[in-house]
Amino acid sequence: MKKLIVSFLFVLGFVSCSNEVPEPDTPEEVVSDTSRLFSIYGPELSIEFDYDDMGRPFRSKQFFGSTLYRSEYKYDKDHIYVSTQRYAWDSNHTEYSHEVAQEDTLFLVDSRVDSCAGIFQTANRIRDKKKPQLHYLKFRYNERGEMIYCCERTADPEHVFKPGVTELTYEWKDGNIVKTTSTAGFTSYSYTSLPGHNSCEDQRCVRYEYDALVENGYFGVACKNLLESYETNNGSRYLFDYELDDQQRVRTIKRILPYEDRLIVQSVYNLTWEDTVRK
Repeated sequence: MKKLIVSFLFVLGFVSCSNEVPEPDTPEEVVSDTSRLFSIYGPELSIEFDYDDMGRPFRSKQFFGSTLYRSEYKYDKDHIYVSTQRYAWDSNHTEYSHEVAQEDTLFLVDSRVDSCAGIFQTANRIRDKKKPQLHYLKFRYNERGEMIYCCERTADPEHVFKPGVTELTYEWKDGNIVKTTSTAGFTSYSYTSLPGHNSCEDQRCVRYEYDALVENGYFGVACKNLLESYETNNGSRYLFDYELDDQQRVRTIKRILPYEDRLIVQSVYNLTWEDTVRK
């Protein structure tokens, strides 16, 4: 399986997303002497993280709407291997049925994810013994470790779907992402003066199965301050309110929709943390 994923790098190439990827440097271990996020519970999104003895996420379970993601993470010197199974409610909404199997190899440079090559296989394609779809992601960071660019390329050996390229750029100011731009449009962000980042609205989370890795520093630095609001180019706007615990960690996130002269609390998320010192 890993041979198939690695060979995919040569199938898609690096041409339209970036220059050639340099030889990975020996990464330093991601170290933290603070707290780590254990869970998020809310009406639209719920996540649970499990950590190994080195403080790295090795398993996550995520509910997003009617979809369940189960991901496992394995590590070596220059790579992270992510295996994800996706399930969806059946038509009767009585149980989850298997929908997608995904295997990704993430390539590390300077302890950050530089690129990813993976395969994506739906239950129908497995049943019909068809080759899996392929995807490749490339990331760029500035000298401060802030993510400034993401490109995803997809390909289908069975030619059921057309090849695709999606690009996303990030603009930073004073340690925060103030704008993201893609072919679909742009979104602008404003921030409070409170330190921390909104784990439910992290702009670096380009795929659900990577959330645990984003939260734990593998996709560059997080925003310095808590998100106050964002607005899309089509006029959609949301506000955020927070409750902090006695250690100034985010305990509750409220997602608020301004509607006419009212503010409607659309979603409330509760976060739990655990203290840790990683060596």
